[in-house]
Amino acid sequence: MKVTFLFRQNRNGFPELLSSKAISACLIFITLLLSIVFSKSSSAIEVVYPNRDGIGTSALGYSVLKLALEKSGEDYQLILDDKVVNSQRLIRMATTNQIDVIDGGYLPAFLEELDIIYKPIDMGVSGWRLFITRKENVSKLNKVNDLQDLVAFTVGQGTGWHDNVILENAGFKVITAPTIQNLFLRVNAERFHLLPLGAHEAYGLLEKFGPKDHSLVVDENITLFYPFGRFFYLHPSNKKLKAIIEKGLEKALEDGSLFHLLRNHKYSKDAFERANMDKRTVIRVDTPGLTREFENIDPKWWVTP
Repeated sequence: MKVTFLFRQNRNGFPELLSSKAISACLIFITLLLSIVFSKSSSAIEVVYPNRDGIGTSALGYSVLKLALEKSGEDYQLILDDKVVNSQRLIRMATTNQIDVIDGGYLPAFLEELDIIYKPIDMGVSGWRLFITRKENVSKLNKVNDLQDLVAFTVGQGTGWHDNVILENAGFKVITAPTIQNLFLRVNAERFHLLPLGAHEAYGLLEKFGPKDHSLVVDENITLFYPFGRFFYLHPSNKKLKAIIEKGLEKALEDGSLFHLLRNHKYSKDAFERANMDKRTVIRVDTPGLTREFENIDPKWWVTP
């Protein structure tokens, strides 16, 4: 019988022969080790999140999703999709199951084709709307006392946003644009007077997309409030992933890590640090089309900045 040998060092540092039996044992051990590593990697849940308007991993939704997956205790791999998409495109991608999870404002029309997780990932601060406008409009806003005064201003919103329905129902003339970049260009060009954005995002988005000449500002006088929030939406076939995210969100709320994230994230902390909600005139309007499930969301999920 032919026996194959390899070399190894003995205790004196000199080479000595290693038998094929020892080699076989080593190979078996290495194979088992690699199979365990690759088995664990392949069992990880792959979750693909969209790159909305090029904001990427800086998006609040991405950060909350990552937190929820971590808190769930499940093995996962969170992947940012490489395509930059606007709101309309990401909805199409979600309904055709090209994307695992999207987040957006409450939109009953989504529910015809997508499942919703009825836990507001922003704890409702997106329902507190601040106005981005040109500097010369600030003095006019200072004279606003009620909704009747406010609807004299035209507003801009993203194409397909549910805010459009809310604002139109309240009496505003709404002009839409396909991307957040377009909205900033148009409010600066006076295609409309006001760009309402959530108290958590208005300052950060102005810094990111506003003109370099600082002709746009966040009005410091008025807040428009309506029952609203950002939610995760999934394709109806993703029942397992939905349950995992729900579990993670509950744990993040219970241990305070969700609130901590909101108070420290670049696209949410301003609602608590810069918006000065207690010094503003608050004008309240209704949110039409709320489902019973929305109205029954536990009060613990809502926060007032």
